[in-house]
Amino acid sequence: MNRRTFIQASSLTVLASSCATSKSQEKHGSYFVGGGSGKNGGLHLYKTCATGENIELLSIAGEGESHGFQVYHNDTLYSCATRGAKKEQVHSIEAYKLNTKENTLEKISSFETAAKLCHVAAHGSLLVVTAYGGNYIESFQLGESGEIQKQLQKYSFTGGSKVNPKRQNSPHPHCFTFDNEGKFGFMPDLGRDLMQAFQVVNNKLIYRHDLDYKSAPGSGPRHFTFHPDGKRAYLINELDFTLTAFIYQEGQLTETDNKRCLPTDFTEWNSCADVHVHPNGHYVYASNRGHNSLAIFKIAYDKIEFLKNESTMGEIPRNFGIYDDFALVANQSSDNIVLFDLDAETGMLTYKSKTEGIGRPSCVNLID
Repeated sequence: MNRRTFIQASSLTVLASSCATSKSQEKHGSYFVGGGSGKNGGLHLYKTCATGENIELLSIAGEGESHGFQVYHNDTLYSCATRGAKKEQVHSIEAYKLNTKENTLEKISSFETAAKLCHVAAHGSLLVVTAYGGNYIESFQLGESGEIQKQLQKYSFTGGSKVNPKRQNSPHPHCFTFDNEGKFGFMPDLGRDLMQAFQVVNNKLIYRHDLDYKSAPGSGPRHFTFHPDGKRAYLINELDFTLTAFIYQEGQLTETDNKRCLPTDFTEWNSCADVHVHPNGHYVYASNRGHNSLAIFKIAYDKIEFLKNESTMGEIPRNFGIYDDFALVANQSSDNIVLFDLDAETGMLTYKSKTEGIGRPSCVNLID
């Protein structure tokens, strides 16, 4: 989201005097949603002040439910949800619209799934969900108003890398990422050290074995993202704590660099999670759970240069968002979402404020 759109979004709601703004303060100020689980779970709708110093909770949708990964697409928020006790849990993918008059999120459709979902992605009228424990991806047709209309396809997987027997004894698809044009999609599988490629034809996913990328044994590929120019891409590897850079053209990925996301002297437990590129295309960020930091890399076309690790001011940063001049980080084990100022020239982050009380936040999305 660019600064102009972000500032326009900030005018949607008038907040209390503690969040009063002036033109000189127009830096932060917008709606964002955090998805959490447990007693204080659900979709938490927040508003930030223009200065970013205060974060206000506006409302909660699905209070007490588990809401994991989400994506905001065509004015609709899609959320991976679970409700009920363990033996009677119901899993679903749900669609919500923002009601700016009431400052609420309103559910417009829902579709039950066979297993708990860990990721959701959308492009055009196609929605794809990923089930880590269910070993499958599933696609859905979206309507013009954002509702989930029907199930289209389901791909199930078998096998395992077994390099790490505790984590890789079976397939573990972790996300699905469309390229910038929506022509191809890629599914990193932590359990098989593999990223499978799919071509999108008439809203259907066609598996392209010839375009698969085989990652390093035991690396555990997790999340994948594209550069704004669509010609480069980045893969975060959960188990060996590395970030892999690629050149990309028409479904073909060519690895060009691989760098560690941790300080060389760090030897304690860690698990990498998420990856995002700055809108200006100059920096890429990766999250470390354990070291509890964002690794900041400078992009030099097909190479990446490690700059530093910035503390996330919380524990287990499972997901985060990078925007023009700020970042949002969901720290799952410390029950907080942290707002950072971001210097677009240097890529550096500066702690600004945080909100606490959401149960185990696992995703954060800016919405407008």
